[in-house]
Formats: sequence, C-alpha cells, structure tokens
Amino acid sequence: LQCTDCHMPKATDSDGEEYTEHHWTSPLTHVESTCVDCHSNWGADGVVARAEGVQGRVYEKQNRIGRELAEFIEAVAEARSGETMDEVTLTRLQQIHREAQFYWDFIWVENSNGFHNWDEA
Repeated sequence: LQCTDCHMPKATDSDGEEYTEHHWTSPLTHVESTCVDCHSNWGADGVVARAEGVQGRVYEKQNRIGRELAEFIEAVAEARSGETMDEVTLTRLQQIHREAQFYWDFIWVENSNGFHNWDEA
C-alpha cells in the first residue's frame, strides 16, 4: 500500500482514460474510490465511522496530553524558580519533557490525527 493509493486515487477522464489524481487530499473526501477498494466489507459509511472514531479518540488524547505537558512544564518551572531542584534532576526532567513533546508534536503535526498508526497515537 502506497500513500498515493489513498491520497491520490485513480480517476477516469472524459475520454475514458484512467489517471492518478494529482490533488493530495484526505481519503475521506473520496471514500468510494479509495477506502472501499480495500475495505468493501465496511462500506463507505463504515469507513467514515471508523476513521472519525479513531480521529476523535486521538484528538481527545492529544488534548489531554497537551494539558498534562503544560502542567509538567509549569511544575518544573516552579520547582526551578524555588531553587529546590538539583541540576541532575532538572536535566532529567528537561529530557523527559523533550521526549514527550516530540511524540506529542509528531502525532499532532503528522496531520492525520493518528490515523496512520492509531496504536502509537
């Protein structure tokens, strides 16, 4: 399966010639010519329902984790300003933040609301 299979489906011009669309878009805008080819047992409505369900769960998780990251940053800043944290602990907390932020950014910015890999999202 290639990215183009879902995001640039086959189309037919007025002369009956098949070509690949050159407009990159969400497969949900043309479910019948993309998703249903592989997921015919779900049907178009089933595909849309599944995609929206996955995206909804990922969106909720992104928001929750985003709030938790903000709280984490605030807690570290507060501890740091009170000078109650040693450098080793601060360095470790900053590393944890960088890793967590990287994963959150990847899922958010990757632009499919986690649909390409919902197990990791």
